[in-house]
Amino acid sequence: MGEQWIYLNGEFVKKEDAKISVYDHGFLYGDGVFEGIRVYHGNVYKLEEHLERLFNSAKSIMLNIPYTMDELTDIIVQTLKKMHCGMHIYAWWSLVE
Repeated sequence: MGEQWIYLNGEFVKKEDAKISVYDHGFLYGDGVFEGIRVYHGNVYKLEEHLERLFNSAKSIMLNIPYTMDELTDIIVQTLKKMHCGMHIYAWWSLVE
């Protein structure tokens, strides 16, 4: 795998440059949801099902996801392209508020 990239606050940053404030609500209180997904040869396995589960989990704790499913799909695809994912990987997506 190439460099690791993080989508943080609306932009892509290298893993080592991804920083959040110690006062971040998700950091302080742990309000968040995550979903683990598999990627095979650059293709996300059952992406729609994963995103539905992620949105349902967020709704259950009243966490607002600031993206539509289509926008989040695009962000995930862009992230994988930046990382040149051509093999099997396990990735996770975390949303905190």
